[in-house]
Amino acid sequence: MNASSSRESIRPECVSPLEVRRRRLAVRCHTRGTKEACVLLERFLQSGQNALDEPTLDALELLLQESDQDIIEWAGGNNLCPKEHAFVLALIVRSIAGSGRESEF
Repeated sequence: MNASSSRESIRPECVSPLEVRRRRLAVRCHTRGTKEACVLLERFLQSGQNALDEPTLDALELLLQESDQDIIEWAGGNNLCPKEHAFVLALIVRSIAGSGRESEF
């Protein structure tokens, strides 16, 4: 089996590009530098990953360029977040607050 055919078996044609993007973001959220950031971002994805549309994925990708410490501080309300992250951080905070597990952060 050559390299191209093994890639085809991993990514079947029935998986949409949007779903591939969601899965890649899930891996990026899971492999952050701090456990707190991983848990925060994974819970957000688990709360409604399939509902994330392209603009929300764009915003999440932009947020993931920031440091874990900044993301945790912004999500915890300890510091004001930059305007470009306000939308996705509001979604993250809302998803954690709705889970009843906000005391973990």
